[in-house]
Amino acid sequence: DNDVGNNSVLSFSLLWDACDAFTIDVDSGIVELAGIVDFETQRECILDVEVSDSGSPVLSSNISFVINVQDVNDNPPVFD
Repeated sequence: DNDVGNNSVLSFSLLWDACDAFTIDVDSGIVELAGIVDFETQRECILDVEVSDSGSPVLSSNISFVINVQDVNDNPPVFD
């Protein structure tokens, strides 16, 4: 069954960000890059997210997920 009222109002929080480069929208749960990640120094970022409802009592759940960083050519060309 679908939740109604306060039970259906969810909020999201970023509990841990291994790269210290991401943010999460508290209302939608959309994760966005807010800093710099570099493939040469860290090839993956692990995020721990918690979602909570607004019911009484408050119910929550956590999830961890991995973001794989891809390499791009971020070095300027060198000419001899």
